[in-house]
Amino acid sequence: MVIETENTEQIMNLFKFWDELPMIKKYDIVNFETLRDPIRYAIIDTLATGIQDDLSVEENSQIISFNVRHALSAKEIMNILHEKNITDKNNKQIKKANLYFHLQRLENDGFIKVVEQIPQGKRFTSYYGRTARAFTANEKIGEKYPKDFLVELRSLIIKIDTEGELKATTLENLFNKFEKLDTSVHHHIVEKWISTNEKEIRSINVDMRKLYDFLTFLLFYNEDVFEIYKEFRELLNLR
Repeated sequence: MVIETENTEQIMNLFKFWDELPMIKKYDIVNFETLRDPIRYAIIDTLATGIQDDLSVEENSQIISFNVRHALSAKEIMNILHEKNITDKNNKQIKKANLYFHLQRLENDGFIKVVEQIPQGKRFTSYYGRTARAFTANEKIGEKYPKDFLVELRSLIIKIDTEGELKATTLENLFNKFEKLDTSVHHHIVEKWISTNEKEIRSINVDMRKLYDFLTFLLFYNEDVFEIYKEFRELLNLR
């Protein structure tokens, strides 16, 4: 349908803003922890997928059509989370107050923004959208795992070594190599590639999250990484 209201520009922006988003936004590892919460991750994922919503708007004597909207109201987000059976830490359905808490946290940390506030009756409805199509953080692989887990993993490997053949220096060297694995170089290469091919990426509306993960996977899993993982598999008798 063609919308002809005084709010046409705002309504159109609920669709258009997605095409103007940066491809990638970087965060330090501390802020990136925000997305490790399953509810916040589900919100981010929902905004990336968007919802089917047809819109046709006349602009400069031309009809511009859209069929996916990536800016959603809190009510729309909550309905989708309920449909996906996303629950809180007590395994109960997410309440309105709980949802707003997570939206505020995501907004404070820069992952989402209020795209528009559209008047509906005497009130305004806020529509939330992502601040980038994909998010990333430069981190060392070892940083993904808590230090207490790595200590427990060392103990487990020693326990499994019933023959007592494992040398302490061998284990120490392996963990040092693992904790120093750094993805920053690979992120830089991927970001440069995306920047070079941005026009083509936007033209077919590629899922940036999947594309970014795929490209970093291709770069990261090289011979050096496989060798470290192979050593872990052997020490754990994981065959």
